[in-house]
Amino acid sequence: LVPCILVFAVPLLMALEGLSARQAFGCGFLGGLVAKAAQLYWLAYVMNIYGGVPLVLAAFNLLLLLAMQASYWGMFAVLSRRQLGSRLALLSLPGLWLVFELVGSYLPFGGFPWGLAGQALVKWPVLIQLAEFGGVYVLSGLVVVLNVAVYRVLRRDFKALAPAAIVLIAVLAFGFWRLAGFEPDGAEFKVGLAQANVPQDQKWLPEQV
Repeated sequence: LVPCILVFAVPLLMALEGLSARQAFGCGFLGGLVAKAAQLYWLAYVMNIYGGVPLVLAAFNLLLLLAMQASYWGMFAVLSRRQLGSRLALLSLPGLWLVFELVGSYLPFGGFPWGLAGQALVKWPVLIQLAEFGGVYVLSGLVVVLNVAVYRVLRRDFKALAPAAIVLIAVLAFGFWRLAGFEPDGAEFKVGLAQANVPQDQKWLPEQV
């Protein structure tokens, strides 16, 4: 499913065509709500079981969090709808996405930096070398560049294909160069890791310390 991240925004971009600002916000908000609910549905259970929060209140808290996170998708949709056919869409749309991901990671109440688009590239070391220049947010921008290119191609506009290909080739070239230049120093040694299997409701009890 990881390659799906390369087209995750395409349906949203298609749906934004011809919409008013209000309709675009609703469309983006709904898309964000579904995406974030799929990622964070389990938080209500955690708050209820391990935090002692009543289930109804835990569900309300979860809905509040989902709404706040989905609002960033809505704002992205509003600002993006007029940029869909722009010659600068390969820059403006990834830039907008990057900004809203960054803001959502810190605001409100400390933010919630989970499920960022760039995190889906973790299994491709050659691509994530780009994070050296801006962390996961730069990777998210790369993901949206590719999504915009796919969207434009599906709309029979092939002008974005060459710039997107150049960006991807440059990122790959940098990644291969960076990985090829890595030479560990010192003697090799083995490392063992063991993950404890302690239930969360017992993990922080004083008698367990």
